[in-house]
Amino acid sequence: MFAEWGIDYLKYDYCYCNDYGSENNDYREAIARYKAMGDALKATGQPIVYSICEWGPRSPWLWGKEVGGHLWRISYDVGDKWDEPRNEHSQIGILTAIDAMTNLERFVVPGGWNDPDMLVIGLRNSGFIKGGGCTDVEYRTQMSMWCMFSAPLLIGCDLNTMSEETKTILLNKDIIAIDQDPLGKQAFRVMRKDGIEAWKKPLSGNRIAIAFLNRNSTEGTVTSQFESLELDPKAEYTVYDVWKHETVKQPAGALTSKLQSHECQVFVLSPVK
Repeated sequence: MFAEWGIDYLKYDYCYCNDYGSENNDYREAIARYKAMGDALKATGQPIVYSICEWGPRSPWLWGKEVGGHLWRISYDVGDKWDEPRNEHSQIGILTAIDAMTNLERFVVPGGWNDPDMLVIGLRNSGFIKGGGCTDVEYRTQMSMWCMFSAPLLIGCDLNTMSEETKTILLNKDIIAIDQDPLGKQAFRVMRKDGIEAWKKPLSGNRIAIAFLNRNSTEGTVTSQFESLELDPKAEYTVYDVWKHETVKQPAGALTSKLQSHECQVFVLSPVK
């Protein structure tokens, strides 16, 4: 029926399963259920993207691809909030979802993606969040990190009420290009000190994306030598700022950045020939 309707994307949720909320999750039952749907979708002969959603407690990154999935949720629902711990009965924050993606990069292959949930960018302008939600800086951080993760980009806000700043964030072609890079690599953390982190993502053409993330509630400045970023200390790069949309000057053999509270800045490094 889905195929007859022309559906090309199916999210298969696991709400109210028998073991919902249990610490003794039945992995085999979940895997069997998702495989049954995966096999049925393949049997239609039509290309239907299959999204697995059981929120991560059964480690879907270990078996999602085997059962026919193209993406799998790795955490609970993300809400329009910066930071809130994991809880199966409420939404988590952006920062919590970022942490949930840590160390999962080895399970990503083109056509099989870790999914940290939808983009909450612009939700506070949709009338659903009383008293605000995230700031535009925090929204930009979500967009930056989701693209560094090669994560699916699903807009969650009302297109009719989105602000110009929301449009600017969602339509940034430079950051989207990082998300859609053909290598399909997920970023991994290479540095963490005093609440500031650096994430590295290999790109096609021997290029590298580096994201600096400030977890702190205060401004911060970071200067990292290439070695600490797992880069060749003797290499030379041109450095492109994907939010300023321009090549920026950096010290030899290092990257430096001044970050607002909760800000993420992303640079694409291209080797000098």
